Amino acid sequence: MFDCRLGVTLGLPLSEVRAMPYPDYHRYELFYMLEPWGFRNDEYRMARQILAIYQSQGAGKKTKVTDLMRDMEKQVIEQLEEQNQPHPDFSDLSDEEKADIIARVKRDFGVRA
Repeated sequence: MFDCRLGVTLGLPLSEVRAMPYPDYHRYELFYMLEPWGFRNDEYRMARQILAIYQSQGAGKKTKVTDLMRDMEKQVIEQLEEQNQPHPDFSDLSDEEKADIIARVKRDFGVRA
């Protein structure tokens, strides 16, 4: 997942992140350990601000910062499990139908034919 986060941060596709020289990639990993960026860090900062507001109003005495954070990883996993459908069997398709499916997938991923 770090390579995805790095790609979004740098504005690079995964292929370029994965082609990055290892020393550069490793430096980004180390920097991320020192100064994390991305959704999780933003979520933590927002939860701290919400907790400060609650506590300034006399509420949230026993509330922890993590109680106010969304668990996005859990939500994504639950969505994937809900969408879990059996993989289609392409063995009974004609060559023309298979070629059509391949062309649509390539188009969806931006691959030029």
